[in-house]
Amino acid sequence: MEVLIDPQSTCASDWINSTITHDSNDTLVILHTVKAYGLLFGVSLVAFCLLRQWFPRVYNVRNCVEKYKTPLASDQRGWVSWMWKLFFVTETQLLDECGMDALCFSRIFSFGIKLSAMGMFHALWLMPVYGTESLAPLIKDNDPIATVSITNLPSGSNRFIGTVVASYCIFWFVMYLMLQEFEWFTRTRHHFLTKLLPRNYTVYVQWVPSEFRNNKALLQFFQEGFAPNTVLSAHFALTVGNLKVLQKKRAKILDQLQVAIDHRSFSTDYEHGEESPADHPFEARSDSEIEILYQELEEMNRQVSICIDEVEKRAIVSGNPDNNQRSLESASASQEGTFLLDQDENEIESASNTCHGEKVALTPKKVDSYLSLGENAHSYHSALDAVTDTLLDAANTVEEWSEQVMRDTGRAVLELMSSKDGCILPSAFVTFTSLRGTHTALQMVQYPAFYAMKVSEAPQPEDILWSNVGRARQELKMFSIISLALTIAVCLLWTVPMAFISSIANLNGLRDQFHWLDQILTSHPRLEVFFNQLAPILILVAVQLMYLMAELFTVSEGPISGAIVQSRMFVKLSWFQITQTFFISAISGSVFAVLSDLIASPSCVVQLLASSLPGQSSFFIQLILVQTLMGMSLELLRPVPIALALLRSCIGPRSTERERTKTFLFMRPLADPVNFYQCNRLSATVLYFMVFFVYTTIAPISNFFIFICLLIQKCCVLHQLVHIYPPFPDSGGKLWMHFFRFVPLGMMISQITIIGMLSLKRASHASIAMTPLFIVTVLFWHSVRQEHFKLAELLSAKECNKADLQHAEEGVDWDFLQGKYVQPELRERYVSPENGAHYRVHNGES
Repeated sequence: MEVLIDPQSTCASDWINSTITHDSNDTLVILHTVKAYGLLFGVSLVAFCLLRQWFPRVYNVRNCVEKYKTPLASDQRGWVSWMWKLFFVTETQLLDECGMDALCFSRIFSFGIKLSAMGMFHALWLMPVYGTESLAPLIKDNDPIATVSITNLPSGSNRFIGTVVASYCIFWFVMYLMLQEFEWFTRTRHHFLTKLLPRNYTVYVQWVPSEFRNNKALLQFFQEGFAPNTVLSAHFALTVGNLKVLQKKRAKILDQLQVAIDHRSFSTDYEHGEESPADHPFEARSDSEIEILYQELEEMNRQVSICIDEVEKRAIVSGNPDNNQRSLESASASQEGTFLLDQDENEIESASNTCHGEKVALTPKKVDSYLSLGENAHSYHSALDAVTDTLLDAANTVEEWSEQVMRDTGRAVLELMSSKDGCILPSAFVTFTSLRGTHTALQMVQYPAFYAMKVSEAPQPEDILWSNVGRARQELKMFSIISLALTIAVCLLWTVPMAFISSIANLNGLRDQFHWLDQILTSHPRLEVFFNQLAPILILVAVQLMYLMAELFTVSEGPISGAIVQSRMFVKLSWFQITQTFFISAISGSVFAVLSDLIASPSCVVQLLASSLPGQSSFFIQLILVQTLMGMSLELLRPVPIALALLRSCIGPRSTERERTKTFLFMRPLADPVNFYQCNRLSATVLYFMVFFVYTTIAPISNFFIFICLLIQKCCVLHQLVHIYPPFPDSGGKLWMHFFRFVPLGMMISQITIIGMLSLKRASHASIAMTPLFIVTVLFWHSVRQEHFKLAELLSAKECNKADLQHAEEGVDWDFLQGKYVQPELRERYVSPENGAHYRVHNGES
């Protein structure tokens, strides 16, 4: 948009009465966007409706892959009718089969749809108020979008009261809906917290004091503070770096063995007349080779078991600092007993000496007795037989000694490898058998010291990032500060490219200053259309790059689960969307739109921005259209996962079904879909809400586009959550709470923007009337922060008692909690091939 002012006129007196010409092409830009990306989405949607029925392994993963199967995905819901039938999936079904985060994601979209519907209702009377202003500035070509926005009102117009009335109605409705959503979320999260899941009965305890830094002491500490039989177990994290190395070697052998068995089975079937896959040639292994792999696996199982024993022994020692030597000797003695060789009972009785715990059959005294026997014997043959027997016994003993030396050498190597393993880290998981105990621990101060025994919710066992468990407080603090500093630095540096991208979308403001640019655009008018469509794509690319950096920064902070990583990334990306994607684009776009007039009349900067800022609504409408239509087209058709799966089918091990369903490098087969990272999608939704809050009354037509985009996104994302993505990781609703912390913030930012806009438009009566609404919003946010989040996050004592009594009446078996929070490396002593039983039976072995 270009605003032209007579540079000879004074900004103070002539602004109101001057004729302002807006060279606006907002409608044309939106039409081009709808034509280009609307056609893309329409074709993609039709193709998807056909392909999802023809290729269920691609577009209905959760009905084809056994470990992801869900009853919801078994119903395809028709060729086209799936688009509205998915809206009738109950919340209970979505919670149980897709997870808490998926349900919250759906509710957030519904929340935005309701708000935009209310905005559409008020737009029906607000647009005529703006569009019928008789003293409106001259709008070149009568651009419809500019005509029905606040830009069409002259400074000081009484019609700004309509903006105030609509703002009160809409923002009061937002606050009302927020309270309703809090009631729903509190009820749903409390239901989720009473489910029989390990995470609901376990807490994560950080920075445990040294006197309680072993499993027994920490368990006793919590048992003394809680009701009897309430605390089930306590497990500290241990250093297991070298044990991991051994287990990786074992996993490699296990994989080779399973592949060899599969190949052998294929070879046997081929010999019986069944054809082998021609496009997946393989070299069949012989039974002897498979037996060798079995022996290697057994040896690795033995070594891993020894290493685990050593790690546990060292953990016992380090957990008893006052009696280390005695504990070490006791543990060593008990450990050595497991390495004694099996020996014949007669030999043990005949030998009386012991060497390092090993019975020895040959001694000098024994040899002398045999020589004396030979001298006194009357028969030469009897003496010779005796010496022969003695030599044979000696040979057997030497052989046994050599085997023992080899075993002791291997054990020494394992001890050397595990010498740094077994150190107790200052963090543990404590598991309870009652919800009351869990939530009491979460809400109480456990230890009278600073930075000691910090208790927080535990994640699901399979979601734990064990490499981050037990990190020191100083280390976590340092990396958090570094992460925050890097995030702020990147956001500041990102201002330059974001401003440049905004300039691409506002070339009209640059044409008067750069004549060469005007000549190029005049000669090639399609270039302007191209750059207008290029700008939102570049912004989306910039956001994706920021996503990668935010993930890197967040992981370095030391979160203990993937769900926590997603929650923290959402906060970073949301701030990036608010500061860069919205404000920098809006302000820089407004500046570039009136750049020539600012140079001609710099004293009128306030009025120029007041006139140009509302015109940026078309750019944000274009941005959310591109993000929705192009993003959902890619989401539905899944071109990237399909391309990677096809590449995987040509590269890497693929001779058996087991190999073909495994991820190789970065290439995932369709049977192993990536997780749905909701932080990225939800942070993009923050932009939709910011556009709504700011432009719902300034440019009312934006409500219609926001409504359509949110409706499309909810439909498409619901399909993907039900049919494609596994319900992992699940933060238990933490993303919902982070999102609704941004909603009041967005409201306050938008109200400040509207008040500033009205002030710039010299509508002092309207800006004063908006002030009470802002005060009420601040008080509302203060009230919500005090109690609502706390009540939603944790269970009350009444709810805990009710759930515990119900579980007691049902006779719940607590075996589902046993050993869930022991490190995986310490649980897997022995592994065996999954297809080993079939191989043994096939070869006639029991």
